Amino acid sequence: MDFKNIDKKYRPVPFWSWNEKLNVPESLRQTALMDEVGIGGYFMHARGGLQTEYMGEEWFENIGACIEECNKRGMHAWAYDENGWPSGFGGGKVNGKGEKYWQKYLRVMPADGDKSNIEPHRIICTTGEYTFYYDVNPFYVDTLDAEVILDFINEIYEPYYEKYGSTFDGFFTDEPQISRNGIPWSLTFIDKYREKYGEDICAVLPSLFFEVGDFRTVRIKFWKMVTDLFSANFMKQIFDWCNAHNLKFTGHLVLEETLMVQLITNGACMPHYEYLTIPGMDWLGRNIFPCLTHHQVGSTAAQVGRRQVLSETFALCGHNVGHDELKRNYEWMMVRGINLMCQHLEGYSNRGIRKRDYPPAMYIQQPWWADYKVFNDAMSRVGMLLAEGEIKFDTLLMHNMTSAWVTYNNGNNTLPDGKDITYYNTSLINATLALEAKHIPFHLGDETLMERHGRVEGNKLIIGEQTYTTVVLPEYICFMENTQKLLDEFRANGGKIVTDVSTLEANPIIDNEKITFTWRDFGDFKMYYFVNSNNSTEQATITKGSYAIDIATGEKVEFCGEYTFPAYGSLVVIDDGTPARAKKAEKNLTALDISGKWAVENATFNSVTLDKCDYWFDGELQEENGYVLNIVPRTTELKRPVNVRCAFKILSMFPTSSSSQLKLPRSLPLR
Repeated sequence: MDFKNIDKKYRPVPFWSWNEKLNVPESLRQTALMDEVGIGGYFMHARGGLQTEYMGEEWFENIGACIEECNKRGMHAWAYDENGWPSGFGGGKVNGKGEKYWQKYLRVMPADGDKSNIEPHRIICTTGEYTFYYDVNPFYVDTLDAEVILDFINEIYEPYYEKYGSTFDGFFTDEPQISRNGIPWSLTFIDKYREKYGEDICAVLPSLFFEVGDFRTVRIKFWKMVTDLFSANFMKQIFDWCNAHNLKFTGHLVLEETLMVQLITNGACMPHYEYLTIPGMDWLGRNIFPCLTHHQVGSTAAQVGRRQVLSETFALCGHNVGHDELKRNYEWMMVRGINLMCQHLEGYSNRGIRKRDYPPAMYIQQPWWADYKVFNDAMSRVGMLLAEGEIKFDTLLMHNMTSAWVTYNNGNNTLPDGKDITYYNTSLINATLALEAKHIPFHLGDETLMERHGRVEGNKLIIGEQTYTTVVLPEYICFMENTQKLLDEFRANGGKIVTDVSTLEANPIIDNEKITFTWRDFGDFKMYYFVNSNNSTEQATITKGSYAIDIATGEKVEFCGEYTFPAYGSLVVIDDGTPARAKKAEKNLTALDISGKWAVENATFNSVTLDKCDYWFDGELQEENGYVLNIVPRTTELKRPVNVRCAFKILSMFPTSSSSQLKLPRSLPLR
């Protein structure tokens, strides 16, 4: 295999924020600059600050020019399906059509309560001592209604195809969601529930909020219906449209990290990833912590045969983030299933407040831009290997989302036994950590995906393209009927089911639990990928491997089985059956004398961050050492012209001479 050359389909595809007056020559200039530093394409993303009419003549003039330029360069031009986010409202065209199209939330009140503030047509029913009604969010849409989403397709997707056919790659959808405000409702629910279960949903609504009746069964049925409707009417409907028009569909959901946050927003995450040509996730901020996000999307991708898995990443890391932290975060995701980078954010302009848009600015304004290709090459090379190799994990960790459905009551989400959603989430997370510490590669098993693609053959459980010989059960309340049948058949045929990861034998591939590991099969060789996400040096002995790969260049590097991982370091090892090199004797190093006088030259212009100042409005002091971003909102609150004066204090760490005094302009624009 050629480890040096990287096809552009494996190179980063960042968010290109169209946040300014668009200009075709400028758009083409920026495309060329991205190509030069190893970027493989972009998502053309309407964003705050846009001075060109969204989907107007000038907009499409730039879209067309960029598609043509990308095709000339072998790059990949993608459309973004919204003016902002979350996807679905069509820049206001869809939700602007009336209440049928609006997002809705189920509410409950005492039957004898005051209903004067409720629109009569929004009262659903009265069941026993409770009245049920819905609230509306007029700024977003009902993603559970097929007719609403068909309208979204007609308003946004069809115009691109009419103009450009299949000459661009496809569409990115961003954070479509069911609800962000409790249990969802749709005007379709009464009919859909009766079609699916032959029952009247009104009779069972109390069980969604209270532990009454057969609430466990009711909640499973309700949330299964919600999940299936979102899958079918938003995700699959757009996916099928894209396939029919020879276009790809990618993007990510919202709030994927835990059982709780994904429940009301998605029903469950994993069933929806199947309907993305390139399944994706996002990760905001610098912090990394145990979560479900990458395991969910990576598992689904492997099971349904999607080679590439995207992460929209680096938003909210701040302008002062270093590439060491960016590398740490992205490799933390790659070793768990991600292989295509979508950097957030490249601003068409950083003028004014645009520079404050979910920083960092990962773009041409940065002093490191000329050296950016090194980073892009390294991450793309690992991504290429992860995408091209075959995944053959034999351990399945069952996802306990159904237990979250049972527990959720739109309140304290706690059952009479005292166990809440957090209890089941913690159990699932702990199982992932225990498997990783033992270096046992695994996938998550989602019940809806098992319903679609699961079967048992002998003592093996198969989900789509993946085959498992061991199943791990976290804490759970129950599984759906089809899932339980599969597990019972698997057990009866001699399949291994465990409830305690500690009973599993550790993989001897590496002897350091702090190092995370995955692997891929290429037939004539295997690739092993090790990642140290810790801010510490880690020693390890690795039992497989013939040689290593320098991820920055693709060059082969000698490998002896022992390795010192620097903080945030990683290692790619290739095992083609040949033995590793013997460990070389350590060199006797001689100290280098660096005493004496040295001349220091500036590599780049220095800069100072002007983030705190004393400021006055019309001569009156408002705040000492205040944050500059507070100034604009406080002036706009006054709703009148304001004369603003700012005084910045700079502390110099070095003695200054008359020839090296720091000089600031007498006036500074508030940008």
